[in-house]
Amino acid sequence: MQNTIKLTLQYQSIIVRLRPLILSLIYLDALFSNYDRLFDQGYITFSDDGELICGTQLSSYTWDKLSINPTAKNKMKIFPESREYYLEYHRKHVFQDDINDLI
Repeated sequence: MQNTIKLTLQYQSIIVRLRPLILSLIYLDALFSNYDRLFDQGYITFSDDGELICGTQLSSYTWDKLSINPTAKNKMKIFPESREYYLEYHRKHVFQDDINDLI
């Protein structure tokens, strides 16, 4: 009985310490799913070297609610690599702005 209580307290201690990490991972998952939807709908795109390019179709209020700074020069790792052809297609045919106006 005493060993069970001791183990339970140890597990609770581990969970308390891991909680911020778990919450961070949940936040990152939600954030990346936002990027995925925005990319699919043509509101954002990426340069060949991974720089995030935000379009002008969304309001500053919307960007703020999505926790995205559209003027930041964020670079992201694009997986799998060597996707330049697909990114070029996306910038020309899916992205809702003229890429030449934004770079």
